[in-house]
Amino acid sequence: MVGQYRLEREGRTLDSGQLIDLWEEWIAKYPIISLEDGLAEDDWAGWAEQTRRLGSKVQLVGDDIFVTNPEFIARASASRPRTRS
Repeated sequence: MVGQYRLEREGRTLDSGQLIDLWEEWIAKYPIISLEDGLAEDDWAGWAEQTRRLGSKVQLVGDDIFVTNPEFIARASASRPRTRS
C-alpha cells in the first residue's frame, strides 16, 4: 500500500508523515547530511511532504524514484515548486 512503511523489527507500520517524523527526529539527533530513498518511489505525496519538511536540512536523494524512470523525472520537474530568481 502506497504510503505505508513496515518497520519489521519494531512491529509497527508508519504512514508517510510518521516516517518523515522519524527521519526528522534522527536528523536532529545525529549528524545526518543525506537521506537516500527515504520513501517509496510511488509515494508522490510523501515525497512532496518529505521535500517540504526536510529538503532544507539534508540532501534528499531519490535514485529509485528518479533514475529508474524518465517519466518520473518529467513529472517531478513539472510538480516541483518554483522559486523566484
